[in-house]
Formats: sequence, C-alpha cells, structure tokens
Amino acid sequence: MLKQFLEAKPVNGRRVRIKNEREYVWLFPVEQLHIGDVVRVFPGERIPMDGVISKGESNITSSVIAGESVIVGKKAGDGVQCGTINCSAVIDIKVTAEFYNSSLQQRINRLQELRMQASWWERLVNCFRGINGQEA
Repeated sequence: MLKQFLEAKPVNGRRVRIKNEREYVWLFPVEQLHIGDVVRVFPGERIPMDGVISKGESNITSSVIAGESVIVGKKAGDGVQCGTINCSAVIDIKVTAEFYNSSLQQRINRLQELRMQASWWERLVNCFRGINGQEA
C-alpha cells in the first residue's frame, strides 16, 4: 500500500497568476506551492495539492487513495485531495494545505511509521529469541 501512495505522489503543479489582466502559468515542484496559490490541473493529471476547486468542474477519481475506482463529480467550491486524478476537464484549485501537510503525505507518513514500528517489534522479538536460544 505504501508503494501505491508513493507512486501517486505528484511532483509538479501549474501555478496560475494574473498580473495586469494577463494570465501566467508556471510549472513548480509541489514543495514550492503554498496555501492560497491557484493551480491548474488538466484531464488525466494528478491533483498536486489538497484544495478547493475555484474554477471549472470535472470528474475526479480517488482510486489510488480509496483503493477502488470511484468517480465523483466536483464543481467550484468542492474540496479535492492530493494524488487523486482529474478525469474530464480543466480545473483550477485553490491550495488549502502545504504539500508536507497534504492528506496524501499524511497517509504516507503514517504508513512509514507503521512500517518502522513493525520492524522495531520484529527486532525485539528476534532479540528475545536469541537470548532464549531459539533460532531467529
């Protein structure tokens, strides 16, 4: 499951800015996007950050996050999660969480913690087996 979440981790996002009535779009690493930024997501792309749709409407699939392919219609004002996939139309999303605090990154962190706890327990059990003369 950890591998699945790591593969869903977006790398870049398109930051949208309007200056002097002109729209500018730049590609940035997700770590450089911040709360309040607006990112544009095209059909077939992963949503790079947790946020709220500010412009457009589309179908979003959470197959990577939920483990099953569920497509949900989303419109302006609806929340979306990092790592889900935009299916049908261009949408702009206002970022509501830094990447390190995104729902996807929190899941990854938790799975890594659980993995470390399991290996810690395995080492402890193996240590006791060695003390008692049992094979590890």
